Amino acid sequence: MSEAIPTTITIREDLTNPGAITSTSSFPVCAEGTPNIVFSVPDPPGMGVPGGDWEYDWSFATGTFDDNLTFVGATNGQSVTVNINNTSASGTRRIRVRRVYENGDLCPSGRTVFNFDIDPAADGGTTSGAATFCSGGAANITLD
Repeated sequence: MSEAIPTTITIREDLTNPGAITSTSSFPVCAEGTPNIVFSVPDPPGMGVPGGDWEYDWSFATGTFDDNLTFVGATNGQSVTVNINNTSASGTRRIRVRRVYENGDLCPSGRTVFNFDIDPAADGGTTSGAATFCSGGAANITLD
């Protein structure tokens, strides 16, 4: 018979899904001239729960043209900032968030998803008033 070896077992509780995602922006947003779109969830990251402290894990949902969007700064807090990289970006995008334990990607929660729309910047001619406007917006246009 071999000698007993001390072993530590960490039991992690199930993390609940994050609350609803909200934004400081009104949608649809214009692909040009709408920097720093902030998304957030209602609860701050948690500490002291069985299994360890947890944080958020923000990402763009698969198939939403991620190459047109980038995160500005950290992606593990209660809020995240996103920029649009392409003035011709348009359509529906999805941002998602889940809770994960800080010391590993084990036992993540389910994801909360937020759909938002981007309108492309308009093309052509000269404008009076605002230099940038989105489809559906009002401006005077003169086509050459």
